Amino acid sequence: NGNVVTENKGGRGSVRFTQAQLAQSKDLTHIHPRGKGQEGLIGGTFSDADLQLFNKQNNLTTMRAKAAEGTYSISKKKNFDSSGFRNYMNDQRKINTDKQRMTQKKLAEQYYKDRDYKKYSQGLDTAFNDFLVDQHNSLRNGAKKYGYDYTLERKK
Repeated sequence: NGNVVTENKGGRGSVRFTQAQLAQSKDLTHIHPRGKGQEGLIGGTFSDADLQLFNKQNNLTTMRAKAAEGTYSISKKKNFDSSGFRNYMNDQRKINTDKQRMTQKKLAEQYYKDRDYKKYSQGLDTAFNDFLVDQHNSLRNGAKKYGYDYTLERKK
């Protein structure tokens, strides 16, 4: 019902839960702080670690990530295909990461030519935003085939 059951502090890019906390959890909500107060940056959908945890923990049926642009949610259906989901997301992550790396390489080459760090930094931010959007689209596209619901409730 929205009450905090447990509160964990995380590092710069992660939050850790104990096995006891995870064993008791059907639903897990956490925050993706990237983009908060930073114009043009999005917090993004679920990380690889989030998706691995969601897939591995049988009792975990719903995961949410609150981000600057809204709240992402993924929920297992009765026909959730754990093995298929893992393989699909591994393949999608590789495709999306390779695309991001190519963009980063081009940005680095341009930086060595013009030494414009601001342009380079903004390009990296845009490339990572694009990666997050690609991951979001991958999750949307795989939902029916692998038996899960996936949504982004936009911030109003």
